[in-house]
Amino acid sequence: MEKCRYILGSELPPEADENQINHVRTACEMDRVHLRQLARSYTARCWHVQEAQLRKAIVLHIDEGNRLFKKYGTNGRLLPNHIQANVTLMEDLDIYVEAVLMDKKMIILNAHDHPPGVRRLPQ
Repeated sequence: MEKCRYILGSELPPEADENQINHVRTACEMDRVHLRQLARSYTARCWHVQEAQLRKAIVLHIDEGNRLFKKYGTNGRLLPNHIQANVTLMEDLDIYVEAVLMDKKMIILNAHDHPPGVRRLPQ
């Protein structure tokens, strides 16, 4: 089994602020989360879990004091209202989740396994 490599602290994007974290939690708890096709495909076909389990994993990630990070675009600037995290979906399975926060809801743009050899966000 390959050892996980994490992004160094000096290279990490800024952490999400309290309002963004609360937005994510509320969207997950109130079932106001929409999954884009890639995220829906991984959830159903690769991991064989319901969307509710993904939302629950995100809330648990927050409850355990793990971090959410803001997201940089390809131009090196922060993308407004975009967050990302390394979330534990189930035992021995950490996944990358990227979402955009909308007015009272959240859209999960990506949710997928970590590609081999790519450095991960810390939890």
